[in-house]
Amino acid sequence: MRRKHIFFTLLLSLIFIGCDTTELIPMPSRDDYSYTINNKYEVDRANPSNIILCNTSTRDIIIESKISKIGWDENFIIIKQINPYDNGISNKGDKDIPYEKKLTEPPVGRFFYWIINCKNDKCYGPFSSEKDFSNGCKELNVSNNIKIENVDNYLKNK
Repeated sequence: MRRKHIFFTLLLSLIFIGCDTTELIPMPSRDDYSYTINNKYEVDRANPSNIILCNTSTRDIIIESKISKIGWDENFIIIKQINPYDNGISNKGDKDIPYEKKLTEPPVGRFFYWIINCKNDKCYGPFSSEKDFSNGCKELNVSNNIKIENVDNYLKNK
């Protein structure tokens, strides 16, 4: 009887040692981060392909993944986003995916540009060309002093 008990204990130990729980339980990596903008918004990086902007109080996602560049002042946040519908093969996007911003059809283009008014929390975009984005910035009086940089650059300055 004692031999059976030892055998089963060893067997269970080997089973548990062989289990890799890191895939079962999502764990933050040392490269994940978040930082706050104007005490209202937060850039969250859950992994290299999941970088979002969300509201700090409601945790609502304002701009979905993947944000590649960002810049801000006290009035506006400007964002360059990699098109979530671009599969890298064509510029047509996947029309079967419902777009969170309630567009009738996903915009075409490799990148989208967004303007968030921090004073009234309005989100303008997506702009699918730099020209349209630039015109939107002019219409909303976005400062030319806002520098749009890689999202990771702001961590290095902290």
